[in-house]
Amino acid sequence: VRHVHERMDESWTASLLSILAIADLMGRLLCGWYANLHLTRTIHLLTITVVLISTSLMLLPLANNYLSLAIFTGFYGFFFGTTVSIHITVLADVVGMSDFDSALGLFMLIRSTGGFLGPPLAGKLRWHFHKHSLLVKCFYIAGATLVISTVFLVVIDQLQQNKEQETQTDTKPKKQILLFPSLHFLKFKTGKCQEQNMGV
Repeated sequence: VRHVHERMDESWTASLLSILAIADLMGRLLCGWYANLHLTRTIHLLTITVVLISTSLMLLPLANNYLSLAIFTGFYGFFFGTTVSIHITVLADVVGMSDFDSALGLFMLIRSTGGFLGPPLAGKLRWHFHKHSLLVKCFYIAGATLVISTVFLVVIDQLQQNKEQETQTDTKPKKQILLFPSLHFLKFKTGKCQEQNMGV
């Protein structure tokens, strides 16, 4: 990354941002289309995309020329687009539509706080230390943070499945328990005989 940064000019920056935007758009469209097919649970799909975007972040320091940097940038943009296209849907699935507005507000507050404080803090650390190793560690920390977030997704998914199983168990019609089965059988036979006599 250090050697690439030394050779980078404005044309590289513009082209990489274009690649990022195009890959982001493709990721949103393809992931949205696939999610509408309902072949995979949305929370499982989100877990996969978050793992892939974290992997692309941690592999980004391996880029040593423009081509490799463009490839990793494209992967990051694509998986970022897939994540953005379905995370609101997962939020609705987890909390339900009744609490969706409150959950969305809290989600946007946390997301905006991280987006507001993250870049200045990273820039300040980079400005003070001026070390290549710190720049590489920033990518590793960002990727590891996303991997940790998938643990919460797995836990939420497990809790949601348990809740659905409990709901299905509660709504399933229960078989009537007879205290004295023999008496009910005799009553049924007596009633049937009376109907036959009336028919005769």
